[in-house]
Amino acid sequence: MKSEHRLYLIMSFCLIMLNPLAIDIYVPAVPALVDALHATTEQVKFTIPLFIAMMGICQLIAGPLSDRLGRGGIVIIGIILSMIGASIAYAADTIDTLYIARILQGIGCGCGAVTAMAIVRDLFSAKEAGRWISYLNGVIGVIPAIAPLIGSALMAQWGWRSNFAFLVIAMLPVLLLSLWAFRGGRYESMVEKGTPSRLMDDLSSILLDKNFLFFTCLNLVGISAILVYVTQAPILTIVDASMSEMRFAMLFAANACLVVVFNFLAPKVVKQFGAIQTIMAGVTLCLLSAIFIEFNAQSGPYWFFMSYGIATIGMSLFIGTSSGLALAPFKHCAGSSAAIMGALKMVGACLLSGLISLTVFSAQEKVALALSLLVPFCIGLYIHRTYFRVLESESYS
Repeated sequence: MKSEHRLYLIMSFCLIMLNPLAIDIYVPAVPALVDALHATTEQVKFTIPLFIAMMGICQLIAGPLSDRLGRGGIVIIGIILSMIGASIAYAADTIDTLYIARILQGIGCGCGAVTAMAIVRDLFSAKEAGRWISYLNGVIGVIPAIAPLIGSALMAQWGWRSNFAFLVIAMLPVLLLSLWAFRGGRYESMVEKGTPSRLMDDLSSILLDKNFLFFTCLNLVGISAILVYVTQAPILTIVDASMSEMRFAMLFAANACLVVVFNFLAPKVVKQFGAIQTIMAGVTLCLLSAIFIEFNAQSGPYWFFMSYGIATIGMSLFIGTSSGLALAPFKHCAGSSAAIMGALKMVGACLLSGLISLTVFSAQEKVALALSLLVPFCIGLYIHRTYFRVLESESYS
């Protein structure tokens, strides 16, 4: 790997890590925010989907702009907006001010997320991009395990505002690294992207590509299952089973460890068995997990976590790999394709997980239902496996 590539990969990892950090670090401070801002619990909780929605919407604008104006400017603007948003949150004394802060943070993190994905596609072939996207997902999996612990420690020592002060401090070195990496058009002179085509031509070619839509929707359903798990697991364990918060956090962290390990193993599995076989195996594991969860609903929270661990392994195998295949044909408009994929995944997953959460099923049944929505994709991959293998060989050639 070239030393220049290594620099931009490090920056991409930093940009990606900021997103879950901005979500998870202040989760332990929700009760304190309710009291300090004279708001309801639901009003404070709304800042999380607000942040995610703004991330998704922002990508639709930031991605195409990065194709035409360059990656560096979008990255730097995004980090600055995130820092401004975190600073406003630090000083917030009303819930409306916190909403404004989270909107700015969401926009800023959206700029960073879409540019990080585009950089990976700029620098590598489709096969290598899928490998590095799996690694990025592995890093993302670390943050939900450690961010609440950091947030709890900061809040205990200095109060809830320290969570947002920590975000500002954490983003400062990333800003300095970005300013240095993108100085003087260095990145654009290194990457050969060809002559940009018309924006509408890019968007139509992306949205009419059936393979892009298939693999993006596969990601969407997988991520929605993760969101359902994250929202229902506390209900199943802490509320229904009276499990302590610490024991729940340990089980949750154990699952996050599986995310890290198998996202880093996924590229090795792809190398050994091929991308399509890896995706099929991942989807199959998720469906097995749904069966175990559904038909052992009375077995308690420990069985639930063990059963969902199978789905964690499965999603680690297929999410990064299928993302690489989705982006494969669009090296000339990596920003636009990453933007559309990111927006569809984030906004679509939020909507789908929200609908599942509104059903009358139990917490375990909701998780099983979310995983079972992968059935059509499993059938499609199996029936058309020859076609997808040809697609893989063409994409990776």
